[in-house]
Amino acid sequence: MKKIIIFLFLVAGVQQIHAQSYKIMNSAIGTLVGFEALVEDSDLFGYIELRKLDLTDKLTESYKYTILDKNMNTVSTGEFVQKLIKKKCFTELFQISYSDNHVLISFRESFLNGSNVLYLRMGYQILNLKENKIIANDYFDKNINTEENIPKIYSKFKLYSTIALTSFGYIVQENMMYNRKYYAIDFEGKKIWDQPNKIAEERHEFEYSFVDNDKDVTILMATKKRNDKKVSDHLLIIDSKTGKEIAFTDLYRAEYTMFISSVKVSEGKIYIAGKYYEKDKRDNVEYNESLGLYRRIVDIKSGKIDNDAFVPYSKFGDLNISENGKIKREGYLSFQKIHRNPDGSYFVIAEPFIPKNSGAIFSEVYVFQLDKDFKPFKIKAFDTNKTRGSKYSFSQDLANNSGKAFFFYDKNEDKKAELNILNLNYTTNEFSLSKMPMYNEKSDISVVRAKTGYIGIVERYRNPKKDEKTLEIRLEKLNIERN
Repeated sequence: MKKIIIFLFLVAGVQQIHAQSYKIMNSAIGTLVGFEALVEDSDLFGYIELRKLDLTDKLTESYKYTILDKNMNTVSTGEFVQKLIKKKCFTELFQISYSDNHVLISFRESFLNGSNVLYLRMGYQILNLKENKIIANDYFDKNINTEENIPKIYSKFKLYSTIALTSFGYIVQENMMYNRKYYAIDFEGKKIWDQPNKIAEERHEFEYSFVDNDKDVTILMATKKRNDKKVSDHLLIIDSKTGKEIAFTDLYRAEYTMFISSVKVSEGKIYIAGKYYEKDKRDNVEYNESLGLYRRIVDIKSGKIDNDAFVPYSKFGDLNISENGKIKREGYLSFQKIHRNPDGSYFVIAEPFIPKNSGAIFSEVYVFQLDKDFKPFKIKAFDTNKTRGSKYSFSQDLANNSGKAFFFYDKNEDKKAELNILNLNYTTNEFSLSKMPMYNEKSDISVVRAKTGYIGIVERYRNPKKDEKTLEIRLEKLNIERN
């Protein structure tokens, strides 16, 4: 489903093979502020490079963009300007969202007051890729009075983020933490709908958060609260085109408290999966002990729950795990990726962790495979080094949609970083592990999403001279048979 575009910079190195590539030279004009993959669902359109140019004048900033296709070929370039409220203000790239041959680039405008940064407003530009033309240039909060003084504008600041809305435009989330509201805009920035607001009983209110969407439905979590304490969860299912309510379902379960880790919309159903816990009267899950994995199927049209499947840890084969999800000498299981395969089975990646005041320590990496009835049939452990923080990164389709590649990081015997690639074959339901060395004395290397069957290798040189390349992105083929 729709995801915010993410570009990850990590430390690495790899032997180069013949591949398509793109180079950014140290002598290029302006300052590099972003290089990101343009992805919708799991489909990659290409990439965008964004550079901030010198000030046009004291009230205007200029940007230059370069669009690449999925083969790293330059498709188009262009420039646009972003206006400022007052002198000494500046903009920062906040987010890039891709939807149906359009790119929304959002900025946060700020003012430096001594050592304090005051956030003022958020604006955006929408680029039509087919026409290579900016077709919308606006601000999310249109009620800001730019004639007011900086502290007063700062006091009214709201944060906005965007999510691709296939074929129609973008979903806008107003406020990132509390009192979130959602509405949709088209590709010209015009509002096309506001989310429905459910009315709760006296002294209760609903707090909303985005769950998932496709071209047909948009799903919001509506959490009922009283005095800022959670009472129950509901799904608000709305029509992606019109914003009208389709269904509103209660997710409450008397026996358990359930945490959502994965949502997949397919053929008129919503497939939800995650951990479940002993029942908490406020449905809190802010603790490490859990009871196992669950899968829930919800009918989109009616909003009714079709099926619940619960897998306690005692069903996890010969794994030495307690009923509360703790593996001996390794810690509590954390499920990093719960992936629903095309045939309805599941591929799950988990890491046990030990809580520490300075940050959780993660050890092994486990793979759990469950059939379409959500019954475990295979468990595999990978011996990895302890790390502060999760090793798992992201996943990507293999060539011809024959499977999925899952990426996580570790260190080799020489304590040098390496990329681990789990290749899952959908036909056989078998998977294999391949490793890629991630070390280079001259550069830092990261991986990024690439076209189906490939991985993007990004090499950032540490000390380039003026006429040398500062960054290179190249494609390497993923091979399911690779060992």
